[in-house]
Amino acid sequence: MTFSSNRSPRILIASLLAVLLTPNLQQFFNLPLFYWPLPDEFRTITSYPDAPWTWEFLGLAPGVVCPGYDARDQEPSRAYWVTPGVPEDQDWMRASQGHRNLACYRHHAGTDIFALPGTPVFAAADGTVTQIEPANEEDSTAGVVVEIEHEREFRGRMYRWLGRYIHLIPNPPVTLSPVHAGQVIGYVVDQGTNSHLHIEFDDFEGCEKPCITNPWGPDVLWIDYDDDARIDPATDALPEAAPLHTMVANESFDEGLTHWAASPGAVASVEDGVLIFSRAPGTEIASLKQMLPYKVSADTSVLVRLRIGNPGSEVAYVGVSLREPDRWLDGLVCVFALPPNSPPAVYRIEGTVRREWRNALLHLTITPTIDPPGVTIDDVWASPDSTVMPGPTRCLRPES
Repeated sequence: MTFSSNRSPRILIASLLAVLLTPNLQQFFNLPLFYWPLPDEFRTITSYPDAPWTWEFLGLAPGVVCPGYDARDQEPSRAYWVTPGVPEDQDWMRASQGHRNLACYRHHAGTDIFALPGTPVFAAADGTVTQIEPANEEDSTAGVVVEIEHEREFRGRMYRWLGRYIHLIPNPPVTLSPVHAGQVIGYVVDQGTNSHLHIEFDDFEGCEKPCITNPWGPDVLWIDYDDDARIDPATDALPEAAPLHTMVANESFDEGLTHWAASPGAVASVEDGVLIFSRAPGTEIASLKQMLPYKVSADTSVLVRLRIGNPGSEVAYVGVSLREPDRWLDGLVCVFALPPNSPPAVYRIEGTVRREWRNALLHLTITPTIDPPGVTIDDVWASPDSTVMPGPTRCLRPES
């Protein structure tokens, strides 16, 4: 920046401060305001937006844009990424970000992050869900879009932006209501070898449409609230789980399957406030999940209970786990065998959380029970409970 020598120092300083403090799109998205939207093992971006910074970041040839979707393999896209004087393997590694395709394609608006079907998707910041709709009316495999109006205060200023999370399993575990940073808002839908999360953001403040951009480019990915050069997860703001108050939303299924996410193999319906749960033919397991947006302190005794029945003619095995989203170790995990024609009864799990949890995952599975009517589940509860004896997990059947 160049200043004229005939301007006073006070004016120069004021001008410089105005430039530094005036927000623009690049400054906004360089502020690392986002919680990573997937578990840590899915930090793999397969497609960036078709934008000038993308071409530079991927090392594409000057003057080109991203190729068409069908021309992203190494050979068809060669003219886009070959750089004279750079070893080809290094050149391709940069252009593809380690994948088999060039990491962008023409007219792509947001970011694709590789993820397996069923992977939980986290809200990037606090906000309000404003829309849930099919991602593609003509393609049911594309899942749904969850749109959130995000906001976050950072060093005295409130930032607001619109986020769209695309390709989620239908019936996401959120409604048109507020969500917390780090809360699970859905699960990646099964699109075969193309399963991924597509995420895109619009800046509310002064952008010219279309203003979709991408926060996970060559810039900072996390926020450092206290300037100690260490990452501070957004989930620090989650409320502490309260004793004797369930963390489970819609625990009696009075709102249908709201807040519960069903796996592709699950056949689930609600009748008179009771879940009827079975497994589709040809699948090995069926599951329901709910993320509990709370912190649970280390060495906390926890109670999980639910009412389960098996009106079917075969033994049903119901798995119940309460654990951290990305690890089974130290979780509370039980499998209950329900004899045929078992009336509904209360099953309990007791145990101690050994380390602090942020976002516990409640996971219900069933096998085999292919034929109707399936098992019945109701009155699901999970909370800290000081009456539970500390120790390893205990799986308590009704007769225990």
